Amino acid sequence: TGNDLEIYHDGSYNRFTGANYVFMNAAANEYIFEGFENDAVKLYYDNSKKFYTTANGTRCDDNVKMSVGTNGDMNIYHDGSDSYINHNGTGNLYVQTSEAGVEDLFLQAGNDVYVRVQTGETAIKAIGDGAVELYYDGSKKFYTHSGGAYCVGNLGASGELYLPDDGKLVCGGGDDLEIYHNGTNSYIENNTGTLYIR
Repeated sequence: TGNDLEIYHDGSYNRFTGANYVFMNAAANEYIFEGFENDAVKLYYDNSKKFYTTANGTRCDDNVKMSVGTNGDMNIYHDGSDSYINHNGTGNLYVQTSEAGVEDLFLQAGNDVYVRVQTGETAIKAIGDGAVELYYDGSKKFYTHSGGAYCVGNLGASGELYLPDDGKLVCGGGDDLEIYHNGTNSYIENNTGTLYIR
């Protein structure tokens, strides 16, 4: 009665004009599409809402996956607790900037950052306001601390192990043995017990 729906061709396009739209199946018991004036557009699959627009962009509900690839090789989704970028197809997953550019890549977390391999084994752990830890086969081997860094186990070098002037190679729990160069002279300094040279 109020020209609520108009269907016509304007010379270039076929037009359906009206305030709100609902497309349903033939039995009128399943939604396919909804569109509202000054509001959301909603898309359904088998009467289940999968994708819709908001004032700030677009959105999917929890556990609705945005899939990329012929066989859904990569999925982006939120399961109600955590968010995932999941690659389960063939090939590798690359996160990269332009190879010819000068763009940097930032990985930032609200607290800690983990790099895990295989079935969740930690390889690198960066702790917020704390240490960076390096692991071998799940065992921590090197980590930073407020005074420098620690190596757990043997430290090897195929070339020179360089320390600047006044940088010390320290052995023992209480700085028992120190080897250093002060810019003028070299020192092997024994602070506890007896110094043996064999």
